[in-house]
Amino acid sequence: MRDEFLEELKKELAVNNIENREEILKLYEKRFDLGHEANMTDEEIIQSLDSISDIIDKYKKADTRDNVDDKNRYNVSLELSVFSNFKICRTNQMGITFDLEDKALSETEILVDGKSVSLKSKSKFGGHIKVKKSCYEGTMYIGNNAYFDNLSIEAFACDVDAKYLCGNSLSINSLSGDLDLGELNFDSIKLNTTSGDFNIKRLNAKDTNISTISGDYMIDDINTLEGKIKTISGDVEIVNSSDAKYNISTISGDVIIRNGVSLNNVKASAVSGEVIVGKESAGVSITDQINETLSKIKF
Repeated sequence: MRDEFLEELKKELAVNNIENREEILKLYEKRFDLGHEANMTDEEIIQSLDSISDIIDKYKKADTRDNVDDKNRYNVSLELSVFSNFKICRTNQMGITFDLEDKALSETEILVDGKSVSLKSKSKFGGHIKVKKSCYEGTMYIGNNAYFDNLSIEAFACDVDAKYLCGNSLSINSLSGDLDLGELNFDSIKLNTTSGDFNIKRLNAKDTNISTISGDYMIDDINTLEGKIKTISGDVEIVNSSDAKYNISTISGDVIIRNGVSLNNVKASAVSGEVIVGKESAGVSITDQINETLSKIKF
């Protein structure tokens, strides 16, 4: 089953003229090798992977990012302090538009300067955003050809829903809001949460930075070269990952990467939380280090 899967993938990569075909094939060969090391059968490994059509679709979108017309590139900043729910939707229309409730419009302003678009809160104190307890709903519509050079989202007690976002740089900071995200396709991704949860179906990025104070992350599939994960008490679970280099630190939260990563590529430290890669614990327990050091000290 392994050989048939890889042969079919090789054929579809060629038919769809996907760039870096050899590297992609090596990545999935590695997925099988790691699965076998974890005593998984070919069938179980294939079930854990995307379908070949989904894999092709993912890399076609990645190739498209590199050929974006400058007129479709945008820098967008969203301050979501008066909303309880906010959606980002693709549409056939050109550019970027907003659909906001009238009362929300009285407390926010939309600023446009060329290809820079900002949704700003009018409620500020000492230059800082003043969070108001509101229940407004809003939507940002983006054209199917729109590409974010930079997309920045500050969400305060606001749930955010987006099916597909792509661009160069993505930064999301959430305070008490939950984010339900389909596919993120960026060169650089930085995500941070305090008590809010992230649910991500697929994440593609060269560099990925994930941090949490107390919120949880659930990521079905991540394709990255380098990943940095830092948690205080929140948990991070990744079902499938490319064999990336990970730097992980945790105080009391747990970090679990179930499939795809070699233990040798993970540098991890933990106080009381656990870091698990596949079925093995990774990294060094700082608590164990302290106890070992104390045991060597003679009084």
